[in-house]
Amino acid sequence: MPTIQLTFDDSIKKTSDYVDVRISNNKGVEMDQFKMTLDDVVMSISDSSFDMFQKAPPPSVYVSSSILPERCLAYSQYLKAEGIDEDEPYKFNQEYERFWIEIPKQRWDISVYNTFFLDTGFPRMLIGYNVSKATGQVSVHKLFALKDNGKRIKETDLLYKFPFSNVSEGHLCIGTTKLPTIKHTSELTEIHHKILFSSPFTNDWYQQESRNHSGLENVRELAMALTEKDFPEEWLVSKALRVGDILK
Repeated sequence: MPTIQLTFDDSIKKTSDYVDVRISNNKGVEMDQFKMTLDDVVMSISDSSFDMFQKAPPPSVYVSSSILPERCLAYSQYLKAEGIDEDEPYKFNQEYERFWIEIPKQRWDISVYNTFFLDTGFPRMLIGYNVSKATGQVSVHKLFALKDNGKRIKETDLLYKFPFSNVSEGHLCIGTTKLPTIKHTSELTEIHHKILFSSPFTNDWYQQESRNHSGLENVRELAMALTEKDFPEEWLVSKALRVGDILK
């Protein structure tokens, strides 16, 4: 537990006068120093909900990644500070890692309900995965489209709505599709085959939202129009967001 040291001097005449407060850990290292009135000291010590003397500020932590997957644009770790230890004020639990991965503009074989459409044009995309540090379980964070300018993605590039169905506000609905667990982050590079293009597209979130500028009323008509064709980028609908906005 931290040690609290109060310093009084002869100038203190009443309980509203200030005293020096020093807080040290159990190794004698000073963690904080400040002044407060004697009244406040007494109130703080007697108040069981007051934790000024219980926690030191979270220390800096070193965060590193494994080898990043191919086409990984950005990476982050999400840490949770837990409890107090006698030797160290905080412990950190590494909850999950997030990977933003580019999916190049190309044509994919898909199904709409029970009908297959081969060689269907899709735009360039950016998909965010969360991976549990404890289990390797994968979940999809968000999915967006981008225009393909032939250059590396920058923070200032505009984001667009995913122009097909099953996505709302960037959140992907995968229905009953079971998301995989992974052992190596390199597996994320091609995992969209399993969770995006192997799941049947329906009209969910297609007719409820303005997903594209094609003028087509349902996702089946969209797939028919894009069979053996590249996706027309003038059909993309802006999200009024830039890449840098989702990386914060």
